[in-house]
Amino acid sequence: MVPPPPTISLLFILIVSIIPLIQSQPFYDYSVDPGAQCQVYIGDLVGLTICAPYITHYNRSVYVPSTSNQQEMLQNASYYYDILSTIGGDSCKTQESFRTLCSFFFSPCIQYQSQKEHVEKVVNKCYDSTDPSLNIDLPPVDNLNTFCPHPLVYRNSSLTSRSDDLNRGYAYITNISDCLIGCPGPIFKQSQWTTFYNLLDSVSVISALASLFMLITYGILNPNRTNYETILCGQFNSIFLRSLAGVLITFGGGSRENMCPEPGRYATYHDPTCMASVRQLKILHFVIGSTILTIIMTVIITVKGKYIFLKMIMLCICWPSVDGVVDGLFWGPIGVCIGLATIMIVWTIYGIVKLTKQANVQESIIRKVVYSQAAPLYYNLVFYAIFLYNLINNRVMKFETTPPESDALVEYFNCILYAEKNGSNPDDCVVTQGPSLGNYGFFVFSVYIYGLLCLLFHAT
Repeated sequence: MVPPPPTISLLFILIVSIIPLIQSQPFYDYSVDPGAQCQVYIGDLVGLTICAPYITHYNRSVYVPSTSNQQEMLQNASYYYDILSTIGGDSCKTQESFRTLCSFFFSPCIQYQSQKEHVEKVVNKCYDSTDPSLNIDLPPVDNLNTFCPHPLVYRNSSLTSRSDDLNRGYAYITNISDCLIGCPGPIFKQSQWTTFYNLLDSVSVISALASLFMLITYGILNPNRTNYETILCGQFNSIFLRSLAGVLITFGGGSRENMCPEPGRYATYHDPTCMASVRQLKILHFVIGSTILTIIMTVIITVKGKYIFLKMIMLCICWPSVDGVVDGLFWGPIGVCIGLATIMIVWTIYGIVKLTKQANVQESIIRKVVYSQAAPLYYNLVFYAIFLYNLINNRVMKFETTPPESDALVEYFNCILYAEKNGSNPDDCVVTQGPSLGNYGFFVFSVYIYGLLCLLFHAT
C-alpha cells in the first residue's frame, strides 16, 4: 500500500482540526447566553491526559454554555484528541496543537455582571412589585431624563414652582413626575375631541344667531309688545348673552385653543378666556337683582379663587374648582328654581284639569282655554326638562365618577408606550374608565341649545 502524499496527509489533518472549530461556533456566539456559567474544570477523563495541562493559565475557569456540559465537552475533545494522535505526524503532535484543540472546547471564562442584570437590579429598586400588572419591558429611548411618551408633555418642574404650575393649569401625572397630562384629557380619542369642539363652536354660533334673531323680531321690530312678549325678550336677551361667550371663544381661536392654551396646560383664571367669563356675568344688569347676585357670586368665587377647567372632564365654560362653591352658587340655585318650576307646572296642569271637569262651563270655552295654555306649557316643559336633565346628569357624574382604577391607568400607559411599536396612534389611547362620549356630548349640547329651541318653537 502506497502512503498518501504529504500534502494530502496535511490537508486531511487540517480538515479534521477545523471540524471542532465549526462545531464549537455556537459556544462563541456573541449574543448573551443567560444560562451560561463559569465553572472550575472537572479534570480529564480517568487515565487520560487531554486538556488539563493546557488550561492552567486561566485558573481552570472554563466557559460552559447552557446547551452543553463539561462531560459532553470532554467527550468531544477526547475524540478529536485521538484523531490527532493517531493520524497526525510527529510535527502535528505538539503541545501547541493540543492546546489549540482544547481551546476550541474550553475557552477561558471571566464572570461579570451583564447589562441585563444591571437593569434588573435597578428595576427591583424602583419597580412597584405589589402591582404585578405593571409591564416594565419598556422600549429603548435615547434620553430618559426628558422622556415623556406622546401625548404626555414634558415640563422641567425643577425650573418652576410645582404649586404655581398646578394653579396655572399644568396637570402632572404624579407628584414627582415631570410628565404632564395632555390637554384635552385622554378620556376620549383626540379625533373625538376635535369633533366635539367643532360641534360646540357650531352650536354656540347657531344659538347666538337664533336668539339674536328672536330678540330683534320680538323686541326691536315689534313696537306693540304684550307683557308675554316682553318676558320672552328678556329670555332671548339672556340666552343671547350666554351664547355670546361661546361666539367670542369660537372667533378667538376656537374652544379647543382657548381651553388648552398650551400643550399640557388647561385654562385657568389667569387666562383671558376665564376672566372674560367673569366680566360677562357683570354686564347682565338688565335686572338689578341679578346684577347684585352676580357681583356677590363673583366676589365669593374670586376670594375662593381658582377658576379652573376640570382637568379630565372639561366643560367649555370656566367653573370654580371648589365643588362646594359650584354647588352653592350654581347648581344649588338651579335646583331651587327647578323645584319652584315643578310646583308651578303642577299647579298649572291642576288648574287646567279642574277647569275641564266643571259642569257649568261651556265646552268651547274649555277648548279655548286648553289651547291657549297648551303651547306655553309645552314650551316651558321643554326648557324645564333640559334644566332638569342637566341637574340630574351633573349629580350622577359627580357621585358615580370615581378616580380611574390602577388597571385602567396601566392599560393607558401601556397603550401609549407601545403605540409606535404596534403601529398604532398614541392619540387613540384613552382611559377607558370615564364618561361616554354620547352622554358628555349631549350634556354640553343641551347647555347651548336654548337659542335654537326658541327659534324652532316661536317660528313655527
